[in-house]
Amino acid sequence: MCTAQHLESLVPSPACTISAQRQTDSVEPRMQYEEPSQEREEDWRRRLHSLQECICELLIRNQELRMTLQDSATNYQSWEADQ
Repeated sequence: MCTAQHLESLVPSPACTISAQRQTDSVEPRMQYEEPSQEREEDWRRRLHSLQECICELLIRNQELRMTLQDSATNYQSWEADQ
């Protein structure tokens, strides 16, 4: 039922995955020293923006998958009725 193409499409985009990993990796070293308040705030804003983009990509992909699943179910029901 589930093809390899569908399985591959479930994986988050590489940009989103890499961005999230970089953010996770960069938290520890930056906490070791104090940045000026303005730089720290800007850093958090960039991280927030990056996470918002990833969430938007995931929400869009989720909606695409729901629509595809709904179409497949409708097509299957039509096919079943024809049999």
